[in-house]
Amino acid sequence: MIVCHCNVITKAVIAEAIEELVADDPYRLITPGLVYRQLGKRGKCCGCFPQVVALIVDRLEQFQTSNPGYTVQRTSIAPGLQADLARPGAFEGIALAPVRQRDL
Repeated sequence: MIVCHCNVITKAVIAEAIEELVADDPYRLITPGLVYRQLGKRGKCCGCFPQVVALIVDRLEQFQTSNPGYTVQRTSIAPGLQADLARPGAFEGIALAPVRQRDL
């Protein structure tokens, strides 16, 4: 099945590229851009990126299921920074940009 019509890339080719990236570093953040770079291609219209993301998610879920020792810390902020942000008054003096209706 062709996923990317601009570059004529099939689902199997994308899946293989994802496999290579996971095998190289299972903790890497895999994005459609990284998959395309692995293939030596570039996204053109990027209409296929949602399908590529779905393939990435499916493959990573399979990898996690088949490798019980694989763990990911679900922390997006470094522990030291978390402590700093948790202290009272951490956000005092920070000016937020006003949101205009057209920005939404």
